[in-house]
Amino acid sequence: MRSFRSRIDGSVQPYGLVVPPAPAGSAPYRLDIWFHGRGETLSEVNFLAGRLKDPGQFTPPGAIVLHVYNRYCNAARFAGETDVFEAIDHVKRFYPIDPDRVVVRGFSMGGASCWGFATHHAWMWAAAAPGAGFSETADFLKVFQNETLRPPPWEQTLWRLYDATEHAANLFNVPVVAYSGEIDRQKQAADLMEKAMAGEGLSLTHIIGPATAHKYEPDAKARVDAELDEKERTLRATTKGVTALSFVFDQGRVPFEGKPPVAIVLDGQILAAPRAGSGERVWRFRKTGTTWAAALPADPSTLAKRHGLQGPIDDAFMDSFLFVRPTGTALHTNVAGWVAGEMTRAIGEWRRQFRGDARVSEPHESEALRGDQQRVHVARVRPPQQCAPDAEAARLGRGRHPDPRHAPRTRRHRRRRVLRGAVGSPCIRRPLARRGEPPRPTPALHGIRGRAGPPGRPLGRFP
Repeated sequence: MRSFRSRIDGSVQPYGLVVPPAPAGSAPYRLDIWFHGRGETLSEVNFLAGRLKDPGQFTPPGAIVLHVYNRYCNAARFAGETDVFEAIDHVKRFYPIDPDRVVVRGFSMGGASCWGFATHHAWMWAAAAPGAGFSETADFLKVFQNETLRPPPWEQTLWRLYDATEHAANLFNVPVVAYSGEIDRQKQAADLMEKAMAGEGLSLTHIIGPATAHKYEPDAKARVDAELDEKERTLRATTKGVTALSFVFDQGRVPFEGKPPVAIVLDGQILAAPRAGSGERVWRFRKTGTTWAAALPADPSTLAKRHGLQGPIDDAFMDSFLFVRPTGTALHTNVAGWVAGEMTRAIGEWRRQFRGDARVSEPHESEALRGDQQRVHVARVRPPQQCAPDAEAARLGRGRHPDPRHAPRTRRHRRRRVLRGAVGSPCIRRPLARRGEPPRPTPALHGIRGRAGPPGRPLGRFP
């Protein structure tokens, strides 16, 4: 058993290791990452006890198996996703790991985690072996909870954060060996991925345990291991529907021979790439109109979409973050009460959902510039804005709206906690109500997919 201190919130996160005898000579280890299934009593103590007793479903010869905890049962989403990469880096501090032989695998909820990592971080894995689990949202809820969802378009967009079926094309260069029990309802996950991959011209190796429910069938389990060992890696690239992209290869790891020169085809346009050498290679391209051309690195001072600055709000909680406690006097008491309540609830929910303690700071301890114009620094440097609050109203474009009625709001929706409104936005326009009707709820601008939790009081509609 080992642990690391999370860079997100400073909490100590445990993980388990199965370490075989050292390979001959100085050869590095293969690393298999195992995602656990759901367990209602899987506290940190129970996780540690289980790892000390049981090496797990698979212990391939010569491979280190990393069992990640992932903060209880969040399927390695959000903070749990960051934990996986931190655990891998921590293992590499103590053992030599072959970067070409890192495998992701898991079963049940762990199978869902595996599908997510295989499709979202495809370039990192030698292979993936998901078992059972789920791979998307809508059909899974229909099959397992008898729910037929009719969500608004913005919520369907948010599903794409972790719906692996949306990213099946990324598996073009990742050998995937899926497993399902023949009579397991969670066979649905691999069936849908097989269909999604077929739509991208890809095939899925799907091993099915005959007459088996929600577990590994012994003979099929051996076949999963055999299939993974036989796969080889190739390199192919296709792009569609983007305006800027980069091909990044680490030091000495460019997968091309020096001759002939590499050609890159983007939307049918052939572009010459710099000749690959032993150093790091980054090839950047940008699309203007319908034409692709080589591009320089983006200016970090410009406001453009990039990793960590692309939305939705979840990006802020995938790395170190800080809650800054309000201390001044707000323009409106209703807003002040809502902000205080939301902060208390956010701190509690972080503990409940991610089993860590959110770091909290006072305003004078932080250099972040935020708040309304009552904050002296905001008043000093505030530029002209389309959205400008004052003591009586908030101006949004040409409109003018009573300020006490403008703030983000949260709402419980179909067993999912959804963040309604743009966090940090000083004003959000409310739709007009018909004559005689009460004010309508604030429209959603951004949101997150959350986990089911206890009912929360509706916030954002003030008397």
